[in-house]
Amino acid sequence: MRRRLGLPVLLAALAVATSGCDPIDVATPSSWTPRPAPTVWPSIRDLTHYLPTEADGRLFGFSLTRAGPLVSEPPPALLRVCDLPQPWDALVRYGAALTWQADGHEVRQVIIAYGRVSAREVLDAIRAALESCGSFTYEGTRYHRTSTMGTSAADAAEAHEVFCADRAPKAPPEHCFALLASHDRLTQLAVSGAGEDSRDQLDALTKVISPFAIAVART
Repeated sequence: MRRRLGLPVLLAALAVATSGCDPIDVATPSSWTPRPAPTVWPSIRDLTHYLPTEADGRLFGFSLTRAGPLVSEPPPALLRVCDLPQPWDALVRYGAALTWQADGHEVRQVIIAYGRVSAREVLDAIRAALESCGSFTYEGTRYHRTSTMGTSAADAAEAHEVFCADRAPKAPPEHCFALLASHDRLTQLAVSGAGEDSRDQLDALTKVISPFAIAVART
């Protein structure tokens, strides 16, 4: 039987990494180096059960279509909080990425399955890390979290976090994100700003979030 790590272990490791350090300049601890990413994650098809369908979008009154193939994706596709490798990176079992068109907006989805820890515990650790340093890297660019909001549309998931981010404090937001956790699975959704203000971006994200939250919570 695999030993379960749990949130206290993740937070303890996080505290070691962030205490007394500037998360932008701190050196990466060698003991936290993520395992090398395989060329293809095993059992990627197992995750298709937890993806929404076009019919799911229609149930919520909008068009939802795949804009590309489902591809394997290594852990760095998730937000790299505090610009550091994090202890949950090494607990990824497999993952996948997919781009959607949802009501005229591009939605980029990453879904990750973890071992030895629940997705809710990972999300709680991510939330604690963002509270500590306020920054993360997404697709090679550093961002600062600017705002958070709750949304009842995500209630189907066990836990969720919805927020916007920009490259510099007080700059217009460039992306809005939703993190949805259920069982061993974490789904990350990203909506590009495309020149819109944060309210428009959040409105777009909260409108399309329901089928993703329901899908990731399937048993």
